[in-house]
Amino acid sequence: MALMARWAGLAPWLLAVIGLAVPLIAGGGAGWPYVVGWLALLVLLLVIKPLSRADPRDRIKWAVMATVLLVIPGLVVGGIYLLPAALLWLGIELGSRNRLSELS
Repeated sequence: MALMARWAGLAPWLLAVIGLAVPLIAGGGAGWPYVVGWLALLVLLLVIKPLSRADPRDRIKWAVMATVLLVIPGLVVGGIYLLPAALLWLGIELGSRNRLSELS
């Protein structure tokens, strides 16, 4: 069960990297500054704000905020390619919250 939870936690990150590869490959490398910027932001989030120890409600709030904030600059600077990862993260957090409430 712990291994499954670890893979579920890695899935949004993997989807984000794949999502960033789409404009890089489709654009022939023309959008590399945006991809590098989003990768730097993702690494910063991974290093600075470890959400694994946060309260489940806080993780859901962060997932909702990430989803909304990715839609706003999505068409301008490529955040739309990270939207599937944010939605997957939100789904995982909501699913784990439902599972926790069933156990209590």
